[in-house]
Amino acid sequence: MRAPQVAHAGRVFALQRAQIAAGEQRFGQHLLVIQAGRDGHRLVEVRHGVRIVAGGFLRLAPAGQHAGAQALVSMLSNYNDPQAQARGIKEIEHQGDTITHDIITRLNQTFITPFDREDIHELSSKIDDVLDLLDSAAGRLVIYRVQKIRPGVMELAQTLEKATAQVLAAVSVLEKRDHILNYCIEIKRLENEGDRISRSLIAQLFELEKHPVEILKWKEIIECIETSIDKCEDVANVIESVILKSA
Repeated sequence: MRAPQVAHAGRVFALQRAQIAAGEQRFGQHLLVIQAGRDGHRLVEVRHGVRIVAGGFLRLAPAGQHAGAQALVSMLSNYNDPQAQARGIKEIEHQGDTITHDIITRLNQTFITPFDREDIHELSSKIDDVLDLLDSAAGRLVIYRVQKIRPGVMELAQTLEKATAQVLAAVSVLEKRDHILNYCIEIKRLENEGDRISRSLIAQLFELEKHPVEILKWKEIIECIETSIDKCEDVANVIESVILKSA
């Protein structure tokens, strides 16, 4: 017997009889919305479902922030051409903005998502914040014409790099949930470590630096890096919220 067909907007869908029921029915990449009526069932809407996979496309965002953190550490450890190094970080930041825009665009076009769309939006936005802030730190090194990196700033940047690595690892297993809370705990430990280093650096700055302009310059740079680490903790909080909702 020939399979029954339904049509919508010029498209014809050949369904099995078991699929013809009121409600939402999957058909390949489409979600069919079927409405019951006196004269039988009719197709009232077709929604195209492009699935955003948490461990796939969404993973590009934390990969970008980790690359940015690595580039910042490289810039501080080999501070020989800060303008070129800052341009490299700016390019990574632009790529991160593009990825975030693409995620939000796909989210608006998607009916089926691996977890709440509000959480996907917030997660991608928080990850983008990390990259924006470390880009700001690199930019200030150039704008303020910093000639020499102060002791301890490298340690703070390395803490950021470690935190972004944990964010990448956590997002990569967001669907599988393997050890994901351990990654979140480590991110929070690194955030506390970042706070400790930042406070120590600012205390040393006011104690040892005599030039007020240098104090203002470095206080801003240190706070940009430290706030970037804080944003990694915000990402961990969103991930924990996703896990709790699905528990």
